[in-house]
Amino acid sequence: MKTFLRILLGIFILLIVLVIVGFFLPSTAHVERSKLIKASPEVVFEQVNTLKLGKMVSMAFY
Repeated sequence: MKTFLRILLGIFILLIVLVIVGFFLPSTAHVERSKLIKASPEVVFEQVNTLKLGKMVSMAFY
C-alpha cells in the first residue's frame, strides 16, 4: 500500500508540474510549410486558380 501511495503521489506531482509549466508556455503557435515547385508562377497560378483543380493539387501534397 505504501508503494502504491508513493506512485500515486509521484504521478500527482508530475501532473501539477506539467500544469504549472503549461501556464508559462505561449498560448499561440505559428507553423508554416513551403514547397519548391519547378514551374513558372503563371503555370502554378493556372493550376490553383480554379477551386476544382486547386483541390486536386492540394490533395497531392498530403
